[in-house]
Amino acid sequence: MKYILIALSVLVLFSCHRCKTKSLSPEQKIEKIAQQKYHEKYTLQWNETKDYVFIQKKKAINHSPFPTISFAVYDSRTQKLLFEDTVPGGQIKWLTNDIIEVYSLVGRPKDIHTNKKKPLYLYNVKKHTKTK
Repeated sequence: MKYILIALSVLVLFSCHRCKTKSLSPEQKIEKIAQQKYHEKYTLQWNETKDYVFIQKKKAINHSPFPTISFAVYDSRTQKLLFEDTVPGGQIKWLTNDIIEVYSLVGRPKDIHTNKKKPLYLYNVKKHTKTK
């Protein structure tokens, strides 16, 4: 009888114990992905609604004055990789909430009408399309 009471007490104690796993926010999950992928010296750029994010890392190659940029675009809700690229002398920014503008500073002419650099391409995160 004594062993049955001990067993029941232990069973009650363990049944009352709840697993306390801390769930991560979408931002924390993306930060974790960034750390795993790029380790350090990366930046996160969220779109206006924080539905999408690109993670970028600049690195100097062969002492070039224009660092190469590696970046990856993620859906922050699903943490799904949408697009990835490496651009020599690159710059990347959100043009709209859905479109990323990618520039290469190396060898790209300026627009004769606006005197601004032409983007290398645009990437639409919703349609998963790349246009030049």
